Amino acid sequence: MSNYFSKLPNLLYIDRGNKELRTYARAKNLFRRIKIREINDDQLTNFEFYNVLDGERPDSVAFKFYNDSSLDWVILLANNILNVQSEWPLDNQTLEKHLDEKYGDTLYQIKHYESIEVANSVGEVIFPKGIVVPEKYSFTYFDVGTNQYQTVIGMTYGVTNNIIEQRRQNKLRAIRILKPEYVDLVEQELEEMMKYKEGTSQYQGKYLKMVDDIRINL
Repeated sequence: MSNYFSKLPNLLYIDRGNKELRTYARAKNLFRRIKIREINDDQLTNFEFYNVLDGERPDSVAFKFYNDSSLDWVILLANNILNVQSEWPLDNQTLEKHLDEKYGDTLYQIKHYESIEVANSVGEVIFPKGIVVPEKYSFTYFDVGTNQYQTVIGMTYGVTNNIIEQRRQNKLRAIRILKPEYVDLVEQELEEMMKYKEGTSQYQGKYLKMVDDIRINL
């Protein structure tokens, strides 16, 4: 299996380093981006869900599921990840260092307060958990089980910077894995989507386009 960058189409752009001759240099079109289609309920069976373990990288996850680390691009595309640095979970050691540098002594400082789940006497949820509320928030409701009004107090908890950061990492750890039997199909679609359309501006070939400036976002 080839890696993602080998499938990127090419660009010919003016070599600015040669001031005497108008020559062109070749480069991969890193601006050419694709993503796997939005997943509907019927397509969920094409994927399985996985929590990234401490220290795992896209290539090691690809090796675990596909026995091929070069298929890391399949892992990234399945989760629409463009920037591994910000969209992939940090290992515990790196995360600890990051939090220390970002927050210092304020890591466990309360950022806001959220509600706990509140249910009435017959088990019906009348106030969901995770709603941002004031610290001393309380409310009164009519309990159909006791046929009385009830006032709820002490229904909040403090959410610290650490909790917010851990939640974010947990969300990043929860990824979806394209099942191995569909990898060849995605690879075929990728090759088709990477082709330039014949007749478009500066078209040179299916995988080659000429531009005046490599900085143009194509």
